[in-house]
Amino acid sequence: MVDRVSAPQQRPATGDVRERLLAAALKLLQAEGFQALTQARVAEAAGVRQSHLTYYFRTRNDLLKAVVEEGSSALLEMMMGAIRPGRATLAKFRDALLSALEDQGMPRLLIALTVASDEDPALKAWFAEFDRGVQRHLAATFRQFGLDPSASDLVLFHAAMIGTAVLSQHAGAEWSHAAHKIVRRAFDRLVADSRVAPKARTGFRRS
Repeated sequence: MVDRVSAPQQRPATGDVRERLLAAALKLLQAEGFQALTQARVAEAAGVRQSHLTYYFRTRNDLLKAVVEEGSSALLEMMMGAIRPGRATLAKFRDALLSALEDQGMPRLLIALTVASDEDPALKAWFAEFDRGVQRHLAATFRQFGLDPSASDLVLFHAAMIGTAVLSQHAGAEWSHAAHKIVRRAFDRLVADSRVAPKARTGFRRS
């Protein structure tokens, strides 16, 4: 007979549980929105105990931040994979950014973050820093092409990307062409107005 009192508490054995939780949370967010992101539902969808979820993510907002970071990293990897050194051009970079508009996951995550930030000032500060990190990554990529965009132009372009992506959540397929046109115009304006910066020796080129 098993001694239930002295039996060791079951713990998640590997990082695979964490990945399952993140995947389940992302799927729920994309299918049903932020209201579906409860610890109980995510644990159930991942097929693990709720205690396993709180082992990795103490609060719902901790889970939300991890999902956003995971989704952002995957999107950035996809974009950068399309503009590898040696064959990267500004046109390919622009095309990669336009392709990112087709991913509906990130806009829904950002909407969820906005809703959650209204309830949690600490999350709002994290969200602001996350957004600044995305802009720093964009600026660094443009510098690979020998461009040094101003802070205002970078903010304008970033806002065009995020705004059109979020609007696409509500406007549907008919918005896709207009969204691409807006982002393409914002990109071309940023390039035209950017100062020339020392070109990094990475094989990136402007044309």
